[in-house]
Amino acid sequence: MAGSRHGLTARKVETAPPGKYEDGHGLRLVVSTGGARRWVYRYMRDGRRMEMGLGSASAIGLAEARELAGDARRVLTKGGDPLAVRRAERAAALEIDRFGDFAQKLIDSIEEGFRNAKHRAQWRSTLVAYAVPIWSKRLSEIDTDDVLQCLTPIWQKKP
Repeated sequence: MAGSRHGLTARKVETAPPGKYEDGHGLRLVVSTGGARRWVYRYMRDGRRMEMGLGSASAIGLAEARELAGDARRVLTKGGDPLAVRRAERAAALEIDRFGDFAQKLIDSIEEGFRNAKHRAQWRSTLVAYAVPIWSKRLSEIDTDDVLQCLTPIWQKKP
């Protein structure tokens, strides 16, 4: 009888002490010292080692984690980036296409935590003032250079 190509069992996932455990094909279980368990998919992209979180092991079982890792592998095989695909899917799920819309929706969702109306207004005006280069860009098109274009002018000047 041939051995399993996977390194983990459902029992091991539930009982593993803190550490990192490989299942194979890039799937890894990470157990923190506090006992939290999470799934990570590791892969190489453009010569760099990348990690993509797949979720908590309490919410995602071993079979589903293997399936999610397989989906990510298929994206890689086709020349895509699994993280970029996930970002695009999340943006589509939010029905938000542009950074400005996303920023407005984000502030609307977190403004309850602001101390007062002035603080709310400061958040909005700061985003509008400093995110001008990306305000009307599609979320899927924003890259590191775009973020640097926003941050570089204020990097040393603003706390």
